[in-house]
Amino acid sequence: MKILAHSSKNRIITKVNRTVLTGFLVVVTLVVHLPAQTLEVVVGKRISQSYGVTLDVDTKHIRVEDGQGLELSKISYAYLGEEDPSLEVYANAFGSVVRENISNFLWFNAQGRLLHSASNSSQAQGGESVSEWVSDPNQRTHVLFVTKINFEGTVGSSAQIMSKSFRPISLYFSTDRIIRDVKVSSDGAFVGLITARENTDDEVLIFDRYGNQLTTWSFNQAVEGIQFSENGRYHTLYSGGRVAVFDMKTGERLGSSSIRGNTIVVANYMPLQSSIAIITANKPGNTKVDQGLINENTLRLTDLELHTIDLKARKVSRSSIGLDYATQLEPLYLISSGSQANLHGLDVAVTIR
Repeated sequence: MKILAHSSKNRIITKVNRTVLTGFLVVVTLVVHLPAQTLEVVVGKRISQSYGVTLDVDTKHIRVEDGQGLELSKISYAYLGEEDPSLEVYANAFGSVVRENISNFLWFNAQGRLLHSASNSSQAQGGESVSEWVSDPNQRTHVLFVTKINFEGTVGSSAQIMSKSFRPISLYFSTDRIIRDVKVSSDGAFVGLITARENTDDEVLIFDRYGNQLTTWSFNQAVEGIQFSENGRYHTLYSGGRVAVFDMKTGERLGSSSIRGNTIVVANYMPLQSSIAIITANKPGNTKVDQGLINENTLRLTDLELHTIDLKARKVSRSSIGLDYATQLEPLYLISSGSQANLHGLDVAVTIR
């Protein structure tokens, strides 16, 4: 039997009986300056620490290790080895989250001590999908959600935040809309719920980390990503081939555009330049890399390009990014700060300025 364990830093494959694959990733420096109409790209090295998870069935322990195999924490888990297809471990140096039995979640601190246990089940008689967990890279904001809940003749969904004090905060409940995905901002300050229903536009609900709903946007294509500006005012939504920027303060759509060619993998608005920075790439199929997924689901992206949409000048430019390929290890965050944006989630560091 093979058990898949997940890491919130780099995905790994872990087998029972103390078999573990970990690693320390060092990327050789490559710096390329590419002129765009208003922006340029700098590609450099990224040194990434990976975290391993060993499921030790013999001793009933989950071990979290760094890239050199040093044990960071040790979790006692009595049901390890029993058949549970929903078992997943999300781990880093600060703590771990374990999902078990379809909808139950366990939180452990860095010393392996159990902090809290909670069920995310809706108790719907028609059944529901496996509960999901998502967080920002540093696990500051935890969101539990059920993508599909079967009601009488309809399919709905639900979502909640688990606060730092482990108080559940209800975010969303619907009897006729599913949750396509949930996105948490890189700093954990904002949560975006992407909801869908057949023959209707996608709706994106934006919340703060305390569960207060801030706004709702509609998008006429299946929303695949959300990025937030530095102060959270601007929200960039994108599908595989279309992008739009919304201003939460005024409620306006600042601009939108379709992109021809390869798929949009990430995009964000840069307020100081009044420009949307978009990165497209050729990627295999529709595979997603979410926080905690294993190595077999990493993506090799080729033909990476930067598209710049200058909203004031109403001009579009495109430049190739000087990489043969890049591997996506984690969810992509294009973090806009001041006059530049930094792309996180690849095995190389990419800066747009």
